Amino acid sequence: MDRPATPNTDLFLQTIQACPDLQWSTPDQQLSLALRAQKKSLVSGEHLFHKGDRGESFFLLISGDLEIYSQPQGGMEELILARLFRKGEALGEWAATRENQTRSASVRARGDSALMEISYSAIREIGAFTKFLGHSAKRGEKFES
Repeated sequence: MDRPATPNTDLFLQTIQACPDLQWSTPDQQLSLALRAQKKSLVSGEHLFHKGDRGESFFLLISGDLEIYSQPQGGMEELILARLFRKGEALGEWAATRENQTRSASVRARGDSALMEISYSAIREIGAFTKFLGHSAKRGEKFES
């Protein structure tokens, strides 16, 4: 591996292995993603991203509580989903299914939260973008039905 391990590498690897959306990845690909990931910490009320932001990465929850919402043009917030994400659950990955895709909703922390961020370029670098897109598309079909 050409990247050195960080203090978070083991935590990231465990989180990736717990992620249902990355079960297709090999152990070598999982380690490669863990070495490329960045830790992101949010305090209660802080946004992870806003509706309309360009999606260049996806996130796996390490700990915390997040809510997803949309703000119609009228101004009042509309809560789409408020739930606890489990360790390793992915969010923001749908923006990877189309080039230049923007975020379809906003996400903010309901409490202090820790996530790992994986760039779409990292998925491409490990040669698994097609598998990632295929899995993400199948996951999206489940949400639409």
